[in-house]
Amino acid sequence: MTVRSSKGFTLAEMLAVIGIMLVLVVATFGVFGLFAQRMGPGSAMATIQAMLNGARDYAATNGVLTRVQFSADASKPEDGTTMTLQYKDPAASGATAWKAVRGRTAVSLKDRMFACRDMPTSLPTPPAAASNPRQVQEADVNAWKNHEKKMLEALTNFAYPGGQLGSNHTEFYAIFDPAGYLRITQDEASKCILYGLTVVQVVGYQPTARVVAYAFYPINSNTGTRVVFD
Repeated sequence: MTVRSSKGFTLAEMLAVIGIMLVLVVATFGVFGLFAQRMGPGSAMATIQAMLNGARDYAATNGVLTRVQFSADASKPEDGTTMTLQYKDPAASGATAWKAVRGRTAVSLKDRMFACRDMPTSLPTPPAAASNPRQVQEADVNAWKNHEKKMLEALTNFAYPGGQLGSNHTEFYAIFDPAGYLRITQDEASKCILYGLTVVQVVGYQPTARVVAYAFYPINSNTGTRVVFD
């Protein structure tokens, strides 16, 4: 009777396969991290819009002043901005009149993502478009790279000056009246959204924290919805 021997993998072969798998995993997570960073502000804006829609609907349905409170804990930057849905009790007065809406949990943007009150009043002027789009020169590409660098620096100074979240962005509100319209004069007017939000994603820690991704959120002054430009 002939005994057949089965051939398995050698230790060297197994180590080689494991090494290749590790390289692929690292590469995959690297690409995923970059993708998540680029998609972060866009996802955050969708979450913010859902909160604002919820506040507007609650105000109109229940006939009470309603607000989204935006707050951020400087000691927990990994949580980003937290949003809480609140209503104003007509029978109460002062700061204690605002109460959390039952059944609505606070929502955090996470991933060191912050919603900043309003938008910068000045930003770097973008470079001129290439004279011939079919023949873009290296100088054109470098000009836009330099512009993006200046944008990130300007937004870091706006949102995270000195490596710490600016005081204007640690607590503010979007308030809707009982008809569902956005208001900017209720209670602490200096803390109400005026014309939009700036969503930023930050890396690093004080004093070297910096903005690496961003998105602008212009707001319709009546409905509180995001204004989209064609």
